[in-house]
Amino acid sequence: MRQMLRLTTLLAVIISCSPALAEMILLSELIDNNGYIDSGGIRFDLFEYYQTGDMPSADDINVITFTDAFGNFGITFQGGFGDLFGDGASDALIRFQVTSIDPDHMISGAYLAGNPIAIGDAAMLVTETFLPVEPDDIMAIYHINPGDESQRLDSVIFDDPYRSFLVQQNIHAWSQTEGSIAALSMIDQSFRRVPEPSAAVVLLGGMALLVCFLRCFAG
Repeated sequence: MRQMLRLTTLLAVIISCSPALAEMILLSELIDNNGYIDSGGIRFDLFEYYQTGDMPSADDINVITFTDAFGNFGITFQGGFGDLFGDGASDALIRFQVTSIDPDHMISGAYLAGNPIAIGDAAMLVTETFLPVEPDDIMAIYHINPGDESQRLDSVIFDDPYRSFLVQQNIHAWSQTEGSIAALSMIDQSFRRVPEPSAAVVLLGGMALLVCFLRCFAG
């Protein structure tokens, strides 16, 4: 009986300590229903998608919530992005809005990661810009051949934190010779958050009062 009770208690602790399961939804559903998906304290909505060439349709792209290695909340776009030789380059554009729904935090930066691959005479490139936040801040991940030039992680810190802004993510691929490959199956997009300025001021003020109180008490 005691062993059963211990096992039940241990199972309850494991379940309570397990991270929340990731949420997944088709990009087409978010677009058609003007929907949103929340990842931690960040909301993603106002999705748009446009594609040319061999890029997948919105019905073939999953949007999945995740938390990156730094504890930042974000979403993953998962699908068969790429280009096949023969009909020119292929391109896709994903637009969406990012909003901090936690009143005590604002967004101060972004991270972009993925698995672009180019074999033979080919290139796979993802660029990202922000409006109206920092029009000059651009992130990029890519793999370009010949030359084996690659970058699979990029980040940016904004000059000022923001509550909400728009993201434009362009995915470009081309295979210039027969047998070459340009492909990408996932794009991780996460955002760094900081305390809202007014909340930070209140916190610092409280700490200052505490220090003064402790000094007076010690004296």
